[in-house]
Amino acid sequence: MQCGWDFVSPLRGRGRAPPLDARRSLTHTGPDVMAADTLPEICSVLLVEDDVDTRDVTARLLRAAGCMVKSAATVGEALLVLDEWQPTHILLDLTLPDGGGSVILNSVRRRQLPVRVAIVTAASPESKALRDANRWKPDAIFYKPIVFPEIEAWLENA
Repeated sequence: MQCGWDFVSPLRGRGRAPPLDARRSLTHTGPDVMAADTLPEICSVLLVEDDVDTRDVTARLLRAAGCMVKSAATVGEALLVLDEWQPTHILLDLTLPDGGGSVILNSVRRRQLPVRVAIVTAASPESKALRDANRWKPDAIFYKPIVFPEIEAWLENA
């Protein structure tokens, strides 16, 4: 299903998010055109979000911007993904079914992984969850509802 949300992308300009398979539809027609499988990725993102709709839409927008995306809905899933894959960025919801997202941020910092972490939250700046997460020094904080161009600009400014 194609995401029909309008967005402004610093990478692509104004437009509509293409379907997930848009990049796979590219074919090699000459020396200057690359197949989708060989297109360079600008980033890789672990998206940790328990809300299915938010996770799906955000993942589609990230893929449309050229990012490789893996998703997790819980702290446990995210930690398993990080054991096997190292993204360049993590978009991290703070309130997850099996614990706080700050557990993931803490793990990333303790392991000294070279990854940029942004918290994406509906919590108020004064909330205990956000204060706890700030101890582990996130690289950015985004408040819901998500404004995708802000996230995309953060991804570009590595």
